Amino acid sequence: EEQERVKHYFIGTHQLTDYYSAAQYEIDVLKLTEELFHTHDKLLLTGGSMMYIDAVCKGIDDIPTVDDITRRTLLDRYEAEGLEPLVDELRLLDPEYYRIVDLKNPKRVIHALEICYMTGRTYTSFRTRTAKKRPFRIIKIGLRREREELYERINRRVDQMIDDGLIEEARRVYPYRHLNSLNTVGYKELFAYFDGSCTLEFAIEKIKQNSRIYSRKQMTWFRRDEEIRWFHPDEQESIMAMLISDPRNFDNEQTARAYNTMAKTMGWATISASTVGVWRDKLDSVVYARRRGTGAYRNSKAMQVRRSLPETALTYWTMDGWDAELLYQKKGEKG
Repeated sequence: EEQERVKHYFIGTHQLTDYYSAAQYEIDVLKLTEELFHTHDKLLLTGGSMMYIDAVCKGIDDIPTVDDITRRTLLDRYEAEGLEPLVDELRLLDPEYYRIVDLKNPKRVIHALEICYMTGRTYTSFRTRTAKKRPFRIIKIGLRREREELYERINRRVDQMIDDGLIEEARRVYPYRHLNSLNTVGYKELFAYFDGSCTLEFAIEKIKQNSRIYSRKQMTWFRRDEEIRWFHPDEQESIMAMLISDPRNFDNEQTARAYNTMAKTMGWATISASTVGVWRDKLDSVVYARRRGTGAYRNSKAMQVRRSLPETALTYWTMDGWDAELLYQKKGEKG
């Protein structure tokens, strides 16, 4: 239903047996965006796969592609010996990466060893961590919930996935359980149940637990990104306000349309594109005052501009450069 409403990309495009990586994703997305920007001025990238999002926004280091023989060699060792001997080897071959990598993540450990084996160099030597410039502007919006609310939704989501046929789906791909693409939360727990290692009830609880753990890893990763503006998913008006406040995102005409859509649901007076232009001119003077003047002068100038704006809609904007925070005010009521 969601895919019928909005065109989606990169869903169902590969086979389980296909090798795919964040580096390839970076290449594919940049190629697609170049095509889509001919007909769209804004694109939406969604998801929670941390490295894949960074691949698009910041770029992936130019790390060599691993050949099939090396990949098979390390996977065979992992299946035969387990993860611990590979972790010990990584400590010897690349102690710097050993100190920072998640040592319980087979993908990361194995990939680092693949590079060491294939190139004779440390994996660290390829990690420049230099952000690449993109030919488009990126606005990052993060959605977060209180932990108790989030965990309750995760638990309900897993139950819904079970009801929708996750067990049958996992059983169909069970013969391919050795593939890296199936070493994910939801499949691996059910594979353990199929192997007879646990009960179905235990496997379902492990899916919930591991999903909660993954959500914490996501938050730890994304908190390091100071460019993300965080909102609760229900704060749709605040998200729209943040977007329309910046003329680099919407011109005056687009801002008026976006604002008026929101105004109808909130019971506010609508505005024209020319009004947006007047507001932005006034806001520019606030920005200038805050950059150039003393604290008292800045506050005085901000209040002067605030009093000159209509009290029926957006009346109080605080800005620091183009990083704008918008507060709504209806007559006599802040909110």
